[in-house]
Amino acid sequence: MLAEYFDNPDFTGQPKIARTEPRPYLLPGVADPRIAAAFPQGGYAVRWTGTLRPPVTGTYLFRAQAGRNAMRVFLNGREPVSGVQLRARHAYRLRVEFVPQGPPPEGSMHLAWIPPAAPLLTGAVKMVKKSDVALVFVGLNPSLEGEEMPVKVPGFLGGDRTNIKLPDSQERLIEAVVATGKPVVVILTSGSAVAVNYAAEHAAAVLAAWYGGEEAGTAIAETLAGDNNPAGRLPVTFYRSVEQLPPFEDYSMDGRTYRYFHSDPLYGFGFGLSYSAFQYSDLHAGRTQQGAHIRASVKNVSGPEGDEVAELYVSGGGAIRTLEGFTRIHLRPGEVREVEFTIPAAGVPEGAVRVSVGGGQPSAGIPHVEGTL
Repeated sequence: MLAEYFDNPDFTGQPKIARTEPRPYLLPGVADPRIAAAFPQGGYAVRWTGTLRPPVTGTYLFRAQAGRNAMRVFLNGREPVSGVQLRARHAYRLRVEFVPQGPPPEGSMHLAWIPPAAPLLTGAVKMVKKSDVALVFVGLNPSLEGEEMPVKVPGFLGGDRTNIKLPDSQERLIEAVVATGKPVVVILTSGSAVAVNYAAEHAAAVLAAWYGGEEAGTAIAETLAGDNNPAGRLPVTFYRSVEQLPPFEDYSMDGRTYRYFHSDPLYGFGFGLSYSAFQYSDLHAGRTQQGAHIRASVKNVSGPEGDEVAELYVSGGGAIRTLEGFTRIHLRPGEVREVEFTIPAAGVPEGAVRVSVGGGQPSAGIPHVEGTL
């Protein structure tokens, strides 16, 4: 789009800067050096003009987000209402006018549009049918989950979450792609736990990517291709639904977090998979004058070398179990290494307690070794 920067808020006279930009967007908190030098005191305005060609026919929603700054959007000379019917590949004149209320980088904005879901879903399914494997990127974003945010959409209220499912449109996408019969890998982005029950049951794999930086795409590709052998562990419990949790107004810890949760979670705290397989044995646990000392042997029983995160859990003290230590080790195929943990006296409950060292909380399917302290 043609971006024209004027030295006044009325878009009068000749623009002080005119250049081509890919879209109407000013990054929050980051000032373009050229713009900052041209308007150090503010008092400027920006006009973007170009042509919009919708990919599919249907109703589009436009969202202009500029905070306290002034921003207007025009299609063919008219400001769009909440929903605009557009035709596929038809040319529409797009104009965006923005007047920041302060000098750079205080003025931030972006224009977003939401295309109709049905034709995009049809196109996605058509593409998957021609592919060997489908990578489905779903999840949340910081504009949905936060604190005291002006968000009122299904599943969210003011930054709080009223359920922990994926948005319905994303669930429909996963279901439609799985229905093609092609292998499906779900890549989940979020800053918190999401109840991806359907994906957990039907997808070939689920990769929790959280919120990555500029190399997130490279990291995901290398992990899926096997160039990177993952060894991450979940720092929170992934529940199956909010029905597994007590009411939010109940401030007790009973039924919350891995320490007091009695039900079966979707993915437990400390859970994580690897392309390698590990085996635990030879647990030795004893009390000392300072607290306790625990050690165990870990063996890589698979072909690939890789990292393992050995986790120490101790029962008692009012909790089902408590993570008292963890360590990351790298093992070649067939290599055996001993891991050791010390627990201060304050962390050792009185009486006989169960201890576990393994690749997660002690349960079926998780390699671990248990004993009594």
